[in-house]
Amino acid sequence: MSDLDPAIFTICFMDSNVGGAGGFKHGIKVAYSQGADYIWCMDDDCLPELEALQILVESEKSLCREYNIGFLASRVEWADGELAKMNLPVAHRDWSFPHKKHPNVSKIVGSSFVSLLISRHAVELVGLPVAEFFIWFDDSEYTRRISDELDCFLISNSVVVHQTATNPSPLDFDLLDDGALWKYKYGVRNEMSFFLYSRQYVFAFLYIAKLFFRVIKAGKIRYVPGIAAAVIKGLLFNYRKYIEYPSAK
Repeated sequence: MSDLDPAIFTICFMDSNVGGAGGFKHGIKVAYSQGADYIWCMDDDCLPELEALQILVESEKSLCREYNIGFLASRVEWADGELAKMNLPVAHRDWSFPHKKHPNVSKIVGSSFVSLLISRHAVELVGLPVAEFFIWFDDSEYTRRISDELDCFLISNSVVVHQTATNPSPLDFDLLDDGALWKYKYGVRNEMSFFLYSRQYVFAFLYIAKLFFRVIKAGKIRYVPGIAAAVIKGLLFNYRKYIEYPSAK
């Protein structure tokens, strides 16, 4: 670190706890305002392999000849080398289409912020992440918003490790307890809002049914009232009105 010029760093201190969603929104906004062509987002517990970013950048140079890039995502592993279950990308229906020319590339529609290279054009086109999500599902919504407009890919040979304590699936209700309930409430509210206000009404209904089935199956019946309240909040929380667009300096 001693050989690096401190002038290349911009360290941002927030006045209040705005959650992961607010942090990513602010960071992307600052990077955009400083003229970044691509913005690399990572969690604070993400450990990239040495060539992870280089591979993303080289992939962008190759793919941009054929595609209008929205974002490129790294393959996210857990500490034991298995895939990180909470960071699995969402495959596009034509996920294998690029394989003939680009064997390590798969088309996707959703990903996490754990290692995500976002194009400036994507930020201009769809705006910034929604800070009001606070935590959980902010990255899922944002990447789906981008992939609705642009081409997005998993670059499987760009690898990072997500150093979480365990390797749970998203909204694993076996882990729900009094200390974690607040996060689950945000997750449920945010996902419910996404399905409803992106007009995926069938998925919204199925999500509610699946949600309570999973809570009861996990033996967490005493948390049903709290989860139900989060569903109602999701029905009333129109996340789309909080989407903002950045302005360059």
